[in-house]
Amino acid sequence: MTAFRFAWADRAVQSVILTGAGEKAFCTGGDVKQRAETGDYGPSPSGTFEIWNLHKVIRDIPELVIAAVNGLAIGGGHVLHVLCDLPIASSTARFGQSGPTVGSY
Repeated sequence: MTAFRFAWADRAVQSVILTGAGEKAFCTGGDVKQRAETGDYGPSPSGTFEIWNLHKVIRDIPELVIAAVNGLAIGGGHVLHVLCDLPIASSTARFGQSGPTVGSY
């Protein structure tokens, strides 16, 4: 989220590219093992689930946000690419939602 804020403040930045590290996944969402064990998604600076802040920044930033989707975009990762202005998928990109397989809406 910090990188988005720096990009927002820098007048020279005209677009932001969001991608995953490596080639296996763009993003596979929250850590369901952590959620099952502790009831949360892991530590954060405020102690709360902060993904909503990232969603808001992606929606509100005036620069074009491009999702460079490589590999899996599942669950929360699927949401992230949908929030971006322009998703671009590699030949290895795979999209999906995990909620239906675990009885979640």
